[in-house]
Amino acid sequence: LQYRVLFLGALDSGQQDCSWGRLTFQYEMEGDLVLTLHACASNESEIQDGGRILTVDEFLLSPEQSVRRKARLFEALGGARFSNAGDVLLYGQTGQRLWLWFELAGTGTARIHDLEVNVPGDNFLRTFPAVYQNEGEFLHRYLSVFSSMYADLQETIDSLPKYLDPDTAPAGLLPVFARWLGLELDGNFLEEDQLRQLVKLLPELVACKGTRRAVQM
Repeated sequence: LQYRVLFLGALDSGQQDCSWGRLTFQYEMEGDLVLTLHACASNESEIQDGGRILTVDEFLLSPEQSVRRKARLFEALGGARFSNAGDVLLYGQTGQRLWLWFELAGTGTARIHDLEVNVPGDNFLRTFPAVYQNEGEFLHRYLSVFSSMYADLQETIDSLPKYLDPDTAPAGLLPVFARWLGLELDGNFLEEDQLRQLVKLLPELVACKGTRRAVQM
């Protein structure tokens, strides 16, 4: 049984008493592993360690400090804990800075990437009268379901141009682009980079179709 930890430096919102919202990240695990995320927020950036004054980053990123002591700091700051979840709500975590701690227990390997934190985390609660804007209560959490769906859809819409660019489009779309321009690509006879190059050349190829130059290209 292995135990590994990763502490990250502060994510600074730039504003006091910031209410942190939705946190998402991608992860892949191979083997028998449990991934646990801890998150805590605070306006304070320094702590007292014995007779010394340290920044929280210095304390958490120091290999000389034990994991147990760091865990006690997260507990003292009212940190939240999530297991095997890459999409979580940080409601209740308030402060200018947010600290994250990942721990892996078990055997195998893991990769974490594309971490994103949204502030504010809800798009809809602020549209209601102030009497309904109680963070963390049922209405807030209920609306968060639709807010998360809205955010994901908006992200897809914002990234639509890359789906139409032969350099960045998913490989599965390249035969579709070729078909639009009159070229049927049946079978997997081209490498992905060759296919991208061919799709980019297709407008010019179509323009000179049936000529020697097209064959050479």
